[in-house]
Amino acid sequence: MALLQGDVGDDFGADPRVYAIFHQGRHYGGHAVGRTDPVKGYRNVIDVGDGSWHPRPGLDEVTTHEISHLVEGESNGVSGSPAYPLWGDSKWAEFFIHDVYAALGVRDAVPFRNRVLQGSDDFPRPGTAWFRDWFHPMWIDAHGPSTMVAFFRLLAAHFPRDQSGTRYARDLNWGEYLHFTSAAAGGDLRRRAVRAFGVPQQYSTAPALPDAWIAQWDRARDEFPGLRY
Repeated sequence: MALLQGDVGDDFGADPRVYAIFHQGRHYGGHAVGRTDPVKGYRNVIDVGDGSWHPRPGLDEVTTHEISHLVEGESNGVSGSPAYPLWGDSKWAEFFIHDVYAALGVRDAVPFRNRVLQGSDDFPRPGTAWFRDWFHPMWIDAHGPSTMVAFFRLLAAHFPRDQSGTRYARDLNWGEYLHFTSAAAGGDLRRRAVRAFGVPQQYSTAPALPDAWIAQWDRARDEFPGLRY
């Protein structure tokens, strides 16, 4: 997988393998459990269930989605996903699935991309097109996943950890998320963020980022001065 290529060392723990459990006819859906959880024996595990595992369109998406949660939650030697409360269960996963499909030449790559390009969500505002306006342009600009690779590395290097040193201490706020992503992309992403997440202002139809986000962004630049763009 493109996001997992290269010398990861202990980035995903002493055992870099992903263990996969597949149930047929029960335990429908899926979940991922990371290496710090005793439930699966301190391994990186995906656990998925379906009525049938005969090949069909979209089946690969289930397993790839769950692997995306291991990447966001266990990479670079730190557990937790500080951005999860912002992008939720599937927005980062769409980026990951698209990248994996493109890298492997999966036949579902184009249909998947076209479907998520047409999608929208009601967070952080109604009609937000996460993939079309935020993640896909990021992938296009970098000719692949390098911006998100850098994003997770920067989090591990700069974002606060708890007393154990192995887990993130808290979640990102919006300003911090945009600051870290801009540093990963090597450029200020505020204009793109306005297009993707901006809301109309009281006295103008032109969208803008909420004042609270701008204040958070300014604080983030002070608190994490090592992130430059």
